[in-house]
Amino acid sequence: MYKRSTILALLLALCGVIGAQTYSAPAAKSKAKPAKSEAAAPAEKAAPAEGAEKAKPAMKEESKMQAAGDIQFSPGPAGLPEGTQIAVLRGNPGAAGPFIIRLKFPDGLVVAPHWHPSAEYVTIISGEFKVGMGKEVDESKMNSAMPGDFATLAAHSPHYVKSVGESVVQIASTGPFKITYVKAEDDPRKKK
Repeated sequence: MYKRSTILALLLALCGVIGAQTYSAPAAKSKAKPAKSEAAAPAEKAAPAEGAEKAKPAMKEESKMQAAGDIQFSPGPAGLPEGTQIAVLRGNPGAAGPFIIRLKFPDGLVVAPHWHPSAEYVTIISGEFKVGMGKEVDESKMNSAMPGDFATLAAHSPHYVKSVGESVVQIASTGPFKITYVKAEDDPRKKK
């Protein structure tokens, strides 16, 4: 009989999900000189994405498993209500490309109607998580999601959420992560 960890690793590899990654300081820059045409071109500097100041560069892709108990949460991004915590499992939410995060919400936390420029693929890890669609919070129209449940939230689709008890959700999406509130006054960044 195979060990549970072996089976899980095989399933992750077959599904294209190569476990979680940890992050460290950026790799040393190459000392190779750029080609003359590259050196002559002015450097374009993009505006930092929301949360980019907290984001860390991704390491080279590698196969790795991470035990749930080893996942470290830190305070969530400024675009989410106070009390939200985040753990980056893969990628860099502040940069272009795929990422996977976990968000932990305290009991009763509500994220007002908002949308994202990229689709979100959400798996409920623990607790009860209510999701509603639309531009106004209407608890009677919210669907309850329990551990193991999965939701797809289309890009630019206004939605809102509420945590019943402490909840943890895992979100896979494409960065840079951005959140736009339907009503500007609901944006936690404007309240600070």
